[in-house]
Amino acid sequence: MEDIICSDHHMLQVINSFGFTLGFGDQTVQEACFSQKIDQTTFLSVINFIHHPQNEKKPENSFPQNISPCTLKNYVQRSHDYFLHYRLPATRRRLIEAIDCSGEDKVPYLFLKFFDLFTAEVEQHALYENTYIHPYVNHLIQGVHPTQDYNISFLMKKQKEHHHLIRKKISDLTHVIVKYYKNQKKNRLMNDVLYELFVMEEDFRCHSMIEEQIFTASIQALEEKANQPRSLKNISNTSHSKKSQDTLNLLSKREKEIICLVTKGLPNRQIAELLNISINTVLTHRRHINKKLEIHSSSELTIHAILNGLVSINDIK
Repeated sequence: MEDIICSDHHMLQVINSFGFTLGFGDQTVQEACFSQKIDQTTFLSVINFIHHPQNEKKPENSFPQNISPCTLKNYVQRSHDYFLHYRLPATRRRLIEAIDCSGEDKVPYLFLKFFDLFTAEVEQHALYENTYIHPYVNHLIQGVHPTQDYNISFLMKKQKEHHHLIRKKISDLTHVIVKYYKNQKKNRLMNDVLYELFVMEEDFRCHSMIEEQIFTASIQALEEKANQPRSLKNISNTSHSKKSQDTLNLLSKREKEIICLVTKGLPNRQIAELLNISINTVLTHRRHINKKLEIHSSSELTIHAILNGLVSINDIK
């Protein structure tokens, strides 16, 4: 493990996102994965994929069949959390330290604006994945094929757009800094910020490749398994689907209407006006819906509505 990290600094970010903690001693990869409960095949697949640039064009069916979708999903989530809750805030603080907003020059504000646009795009990327991709994957991992008419390839089309926009935002930021930064007193501080942005851009490129290649391929394998004839599926699939349908049957026609409107982004007041009922009635219906479905947030309600065919993913606002 020591050799992997010291031979390529990009591996440190990957190891962190897998959930490893440092202090490996003389442990081999196998020993480190076993002691920290990380799937070895999945870890090595990601490491080898990043370490060899030619793998970017690797066919989807060439990855090992026993890659763990659950481990990959956790890897992606940890990577997002690290970027959003540590790396981006820390870089923003250093950026503020490196610019001077006390004068009339508006360019320093432009640096901060570009950085915040970049951060907002990363936030949208993580939100989309948490709202649509991970719930879909969770159902597949549990052996339940959702009833909607989309798959991981469809979901990843939007995610690839996010990847492209994020790379464009960070590229715009670095170019603007290189071209227009003029504070000679803090030049070294800005050089550090700029270097971190270039490293972050490269790390995110690796992250995008993993999502678009390995993660997508592993979920497609799950989809193929879920699409097998019913007689070959685990009997628990049937019981789960029946339970889901029974729960859906508990809802009244009005409650289903309200679910559809909520998932389309309409506020309670607008729903009340549209259905010609009071806001209190809307709130009462929503309490009943949450109780029947055992749901505690609008995002959970949205996911439930999509997975059970009440609304299309294209209707979500």
